[in-house]
Amino acid sequence: MPVDARPVDPTPPRSARPAPVKREPGPRGGGSLALAVLLALIALGGVGYVGWRQWQQSQVSTVDSRNLATLQQRVGALETTLTGVSGERTSLNQRLSDADQVNRSLREELLGQAQRCSCSPGARRFPRPTTPAITMWNPLGSASERTPLDEIERAQARPSSTTRAGGRVRWRTRRWRRFSRAFSGVRQSLATERDALARSQPANQASALQQLTELRAGLATLPLKLLDSPGTKAAPQTLWARIVHALGSVISVQRSNGAPLAVADARFARELAGLDLAQAQAPRGLTTRWRGRTQPPCRVPLFQADARTRGTGVLRTHTFGGGTWVSEFATLTGMPQDIFGPGGMYAPYVLAPHVRDALAIQLRRLGYLTIAIYPTGGSFINGRNAYTAYGFDHLYDVSELKLDEWEETDKQMFDAAKRVYDKVKKPGQPVFVMILTINQHGPHDDLTLAQLPVPFGRGLLTGLSPAATINFSAYLSRLHDSDVAMRGLEHDFLDRAQPTLLVHFGDHQPSFEGMIRPMARTLPAALQPYRDYLTYYMLKSNFSGDPLPAYPMLDIAFLPSMVLQAAGLPKDPYFSALHELRTRCNGLYDDCTIPGLVDSYEAWTIGRLHVYQ
Repeated sequence: MPVDARPVDPTPPRSARPAPVKREPGPRGGGSLALAVLLALIALGGVGYVGWRQWQQSQVSTVDSRNLATLQQRVGALETTLTGVSGERTSLNQRLSDADQVNRSLREELLGQAQRCSCSPGARRFPRPTTPAITMWNPLGSASERTPLDEIERAQARPSSTTRAGGRVRWRTRRWRRFSRAFSGVRQSLATERDALARSQPANQASALQQLTELRAGLATLPLKLLDSPGTKAAPQTLWARIVHALGSVISVQRSNGAPLAVADARFARELAGLDLAQAQAPRGLTTRWRGRTQPPCRVPLFQADARTRGTGVLRTHTFGGGTWVSEFATLTGMPQDIFGPGGMYAPYVLAPHVRDALAIQLRRLGYLTIAIYPTGGSFINGRNAYTAYGFDHLYDVSELKLDEWEETDKQMFDAAKRVYDKVKKPGQPVFVMILTINQHGPHDDLTLAQLPVPFGRGLLTGLSPAATINFSAYLSRLHDSDVAMRGLEHDFLDRAQPTLLVHFGDHQPSFEGMIRPMARTLPAALQPYRDYLTYYMLKSNFSGDPLPAYPMLDIAFLPSMVLQAAGLPKDPYFSALHELRTRCNGLYDDCTIPGLVDSYEAWTIGRLHVYQ
């Protein structure tokens, strides 16, 4: 049988090792847990942030709700107040509608009756009509029966009342005899003072002045007194007297003009005597204050009344040292700016837009062309807009006048007014011109005393400090220029057949950097409280007319009523009431002595006539 033959391995057999067993990887639990914790924290933070934001928004909403509720309450209160005011205003408008219709019809009737007038300008210039003078119109009754203020008081004597500056005013009837009694003591005091002054004058003053005049006239023929009369016995001469006599025989004195010594001495002596006589002839108390002058330099014709003067006197202004624009406001509107409180000092800005009646407005109703001559740019102190509100057709400022701003003399301003007048005048149309000058405005110490013209550069006043001397001397120098310019203006417009009314006045006192306030003033006791607010006014015309009433002190707000009265022009209800207030209060406005009268007047003119809205 066949047999497989294999080689035999002599090595003993090895023990067999088990093969390694492969294990499956299991899940790692640590990383998943950390991720889960992180996500949980993020979710928790998000939830907290959302909760915090919601809480914050809820707090803001609560505050907003409270504010909204408060605002709603305030708005509701305002609506209630406005509703009440609207109701009161509606009721007032209904009550005033009849009065407005009556005033409108009366004004239309006045305008229909007013005739064309012819006039020409001045510093303030209001001419009289060439036709017969128009009778003063009294819209509420004739002057012999009832006055406008009587009607006001009678109408308001009923239980109804009105409000002025937050206070209620009860209306009472005021008659003229009460005004007369109020001023009876003042009239008696004035009469007593006049009698005392008359008794203090020397009885033979007129004859003494006549003797002085005759003595001055014959002074040239009077012989000279011989001072060195020859003596019968010569006086003993000392050594020094002999020396002087010897020098006198060598040195001689002669006149440079060649006149003989005796003639020159006689002429000089007579000149000195003439000066002494002139000083004795001048009014006592005037010559001691002015160097080398018998007439004070402030007594210029500008302030002196003449045959053409219709009215002049002391003017009470409402500003000192500046603020010309408030004097312009009062002069043109008839209302002092201080009745509106401190804001009245800004009249061209805050008051002018509300003016509904003024002098220029009334003159425009009567057919006048109204123009203003302005010394600065039209934008200064809102001048152009203010004068438009005051009723002016055109304002000519320095750019149109071709003048240097703030440097114009009075003569330059008056000449410019004449040129403008010649340009704009038309046949049959009257013209009203308002001219403002600025040459006399401060400061008055911009030049030295040596730079002032003669004689003002010598310092005419004595007893003043150097600073006060410069200010007063400059003021007097400019006053002299104003006086010369005013004479030229009067020649241009009063020395002609065209009926013309010319008015000039001072808007306020100079300040002299405050030095004028403590200086003493020669004023009546009744005017001392107004010492810093007193200037002057002058009205002249080249046509005949009744003299205007004179007052101890005239408020500047009454100037427009004086102008209409002097020109013989009709007055509307507002200026009729202003005329009556001036008459009853004797030229005073703020200081009227009749209780309640100014309140009644302003309630009528502002509350009823709406001259200011």
